[in-house]
Amino acid sequence: MFISFWAFKAESLGTTMAAATQAQSIWSRLSNGKAGTGLWALGGSAVGHYGFHVATKTGHQNAVLRQAFNNDSEAQSWQMAFQGQFEFISHDLNREILRVTETSLKDIGFLAHWRFTPESLETMMASATESGKIWSSAGCESAALYGIQGSGVGQFGFEAHFADEESFGKVTDALSEDQAFTEWQMKYWGSAAWNGNVMANRLL
Repeated sequence: MFISFWAFKAESLGTTMAAATQAQSIWSRLSNGKAGTGLWALGGSAVGHYGFHVATKTGHQNAVLRQAFNNDSEAQSWQMAFQGQFEFISHDLNREILRVTETSLKDIGFLAHWRFTPESLETMMASATESGKIWSSAGCESAALYGIQGSGVGQFGFEAHFADEESFGKVTDALSEDQAFTEWQMKYWGSAAWNGNVMANRLL
């Protein structure tokens, strides 16, 4: 899975929703309905921002689709119509490198994304692999480790997916009472430098 993710500031929610709805239609047409898209309201270290994503199975598909968008007349008209109404903060390309849980949640309503720079790739992979059983036992249906390119090049992201924010709260409550989670934290404490933690509610 490859995910292009644009973070931005907007003048109004109404304009953001209108632009995202039109953009989704364009991306869907260009990908023959195969690309996933979504609009997010961001919190955590990106509070006050919005995010828009385009997801494909491979990096090649993502690159071809982005090129097609740049060359498409409707997409160019869309860009002109909303020019200057958004302040883009970053553009990341997230590549899934490890499915931490056995299952993958399709209808994600809320996600938590922890961004970090590991001291050791070997330690990071061991840590992420071990975390899968812990998060699953706490009730998390979907979590993955991503390698980051673009604005976050050299960083990695651990991301957990939920149906809604209430589900996230239940899982984190369970983790806080889980001795295995506490031991996991102690075991890997200091093995990475944190860069940010973004919470996101899906709007579209």
